[in-house]
Amino acid sequence: MQFGSLAREDLVNRYEYWRLLTYMFVHDVPLPVHVGLNMLMVFVCGRVVQILVDGWAVLKIYLLGGLLGGVAHILVFPDPIAGASAAAYALLVALGMLIPERRVFVLLGLILPVRMRIKFLVWGMILVTVAFFFIDLIAGQGAEIPMISGIGHLAHLGGALGGYLYCKWAKIGQPLSKFDLQVQRAAAEARANAPQWSANPSPFQ
Repeated sequence: MQFGSLAREDLVNRYEYWRLLTYMFVHDVPLPVHVGLNMLMVFVCGRVVQILVDGWAVLKIYLLGGLLGGVAHILVFPDPIAGASAAAYALLVALGMLIPERRVFVLLGLILPVRMRIKFLVWGMILVTVAFFFIDLIAGQGAEIPMISGIGHLAHLGGALGGYLYCKWAKIGQPLSKFDLQVQRAAAEARANAPQWSANPSPFQ
């Protein structure tokens, strides 16, 4: 936290601009489950984005989301932040724009399994983040509300904006209808059932 976190004072008074990058690769949370959820979110969303686009896109989305998340936080709050949440939100939004109609299982509250479309998951998390941000803002700095106080909700929203802007800039993530998904699924099944001998050249060639 001493050398890697991000705070407004670090940039304005100390000119330590590297913190805009380092803060998204360090974490300071008393509950390890928070770090684990961040890493799980980065892995799952990043892996699918890598398959659908490429690995460089994952890196660019991660960095842009983290950068915009950090800037959004320091423009409003002087408190230091650290963590991958903003970058993870960027990857989540990118995933939602790439395959919005795909259904996934989500554990609500880490307990209740619910099957929903990814676009509803993304919008739900953004709306919850907005609500938590205003609750935290109204409660003030002295409040200690679990899962709300001491969390950079504005950084999360900045990261989500980063994922959205990258997809728009790269012209990826066109909305997919249910029909589009059915066509893609049928094509994938046809490729899986096709004879494989032509795809495996002879070792003597």
